[in-house]
Amino acid sequence: MDKIHLLDEGLINKIAAGEVIERPASVIKEFIENSIDAGSKKIAIDLREGGVSYIKISDDGEGMTPKDAKLCFERHATSKIKDTDDLFSIKTLGFRGEALASVAAVAKMMIQTRQEDETEGTRVIIEGGKLIGSEPIGCPKGTTIEVENLFYNTPARKKYLKSFSTELASIMDIVTRYAIINPQIHFSVNHNGKKTFSSPSCDMHSNLVNIFGLDTAGQMIIVEHSEDGISIKGYISRPPATRSDRSNQSIFINKRYVKNKVITDAVYDAYHTLLTVNRHPFVVLDIKIDPEKIDVNVHPTKIHIRVQSEDRLRKAVFDAIRNSLINSGLIVDLQESSFQDSAFPSIRQAKLDGSLSGRGSTSEYRPTSHRKYPVMTGSQTMLEGSEPLIAREKPIEPTKLDLPRFNVLGQVHRTYIIAEVEEGFYIIDQHVAHERILYERFMESVKNGKVRSQELISPARLELSQKDSLILKDNIDVFVNLGFDIEEFGDNSFVIRRSPIIQDKQLQKEDIMDILDDLLKDLSESISIDKKREKMLITMACRAAIKAGKILTEKEVHDLIADLMKTDNPFTCPHGRPVIIKMSLYELEKLFKRVQ
Repeated sequence: MDKIHLLDEGLINKIAAGEVIERPASVIKEFIENSIDAGSKKIAIDLREGGVSYIKISDDGEGMTPKDAKLCFERHATSKIKDTDDLFSIKTLGFRGEALASVAAVAKMMIQTRQEDETEGTRVIIEGGKLIGSEPIGCPKGTTIEVENLFYNTPARKKYLKSFSTELASIMDIVTRYAIINPQIHFSVNHNGKKTFSSPSCDMHSNLVNIFGLDTAGQMIIVEHSEDGISIKGYISRPPATRSDRSNQSIFINKRYVKNKVITDAVYDAYHTLLTVNRHPFVVLDIKIDPEKIDVNVHPTKIHIRVQSEDRLRKAVFDAIRNSLINSGLIVDLQESSFQDSAFPSIRQAKLDGSLSGRGSTSEYRPTSHRKYPVMTGSQTMLEGSEPLIAREKPIEPTKLDLPRFNVLGQVHRTYIIAEVEEGFYIIDQHVAHERILYERFMESVKNGKVRSQELISPARLELSQKDSLILKDNIDVFVNLGFDIEEFGDNSFVIRRSPIIQDKQLQKEDIMDILDDLLKDLSESISIDKKREKMLITMACRAAIKAGKILTEKEVHDLIADLMKTDNPFTCPHGRPVIIKMSLYELEKLFKRVQ
């Protein structure tokens, strides 16, 4: 019996929609790109329930003829390319002819459109990929598209959507990126009848001020550079104005938002030595390349591209960023500096310091807790990608942790504490050890309703992006539960008047911003209040913990170990990373071939 058969057109469109349309933000991205290609000067977006139940996008672009209005819903129907030569020289954002067909396959759609020289427009209605009807209509020049009940006929897809506020935040992330790179276009967004965003036609820097606030925009450095047929314009942040994630990095090639490792690596290479560990600069780059030198037809979403001569692109981006930093006086151009060779000792002149700080300091410390734990030995490893252990923590069955008497030999790279015992030695990561201690303290205080907090000496004003502002509003009760006093202070601005006490220190604005950066990434997920609170506590513990690279006194080392032994689980940090590793004398001697 034959088993292979052809799929019907409706199912084919739904499969294609799965590649192109993941969520309401995907719809917005495709429609914005079509509006830009149509030469629009105004793009207005109306949403209900985060775009899940209703999306309307209107532009004043060139519009379509009645025939094109019907044809545009067919798969691979496009006005952007005609032949193979066009495919390898794409000058528009859209070209595949899949977006409208993909959306129409999983939603109820209406499109009305009119060209400037026509006296009347056209309205077309589609449901689930099927044409319901079309008629002439009076309407303004341009195109308006309405989408209702996204994924109404594919419930398996709809159940993966996040909360309405999270979906709205994803939409705003897309809108603001395209608003920055297209300052000549007036973007506006209304959500549930309320004005959410407006970016008047202006210049790129003014849009940065409008979207991210004056404080952030004031830390930007202009980038203007051309070499080898590649033009680069945009803005980057001064090294102190960094964030804990890359969410504020936007790379555009020929006005197309892309993700490209070559460009990202070049940016970080240019910032070399100027960024602290795990800090990321603000970056907006508008890169122009000959369309024949890039391949956009890599994935239906068109966000990943291939570039000919990647080395030339890497060099151009590196030079653009580096020159901007040099011209701003943030780094010294070594090629223009002159040093006498005698200013630097040769390798042969260098002498080794044979001293070992902290060696042989003996402790009579005995663990105050009588719990007993299994020891992670040097031969045990954490599996990459394994679920964090905190998700299933239980009291560990007693098996004694043997630290009755030990010598603190010192620190390795000011990060790892080496403690010698009779049968070998322990290696303790000082940062994750302290993180475990603080996490359990914070968790206990929350459970007991005894969160310590205090008013800030000077209220901290936060200016957030549209996306972060929406997420913070949706989770403000979680912050309040942990000791924050946060209130709105204008569009996308907030004032923090009170914050939790961490390590008996007053949090500064920069500390709070760092915490918020990390928290907002996790709080965008559709998870329970308890899980959100746990994520916040983990982040706060990580931020407040002793950092790698900090020199500890002998007393601080002993106090750290004593506090660690009092925790419920001293062997992993809240993220699941190991805290202690034991190396037995036998394992050490095996490495040196002293024993078999």
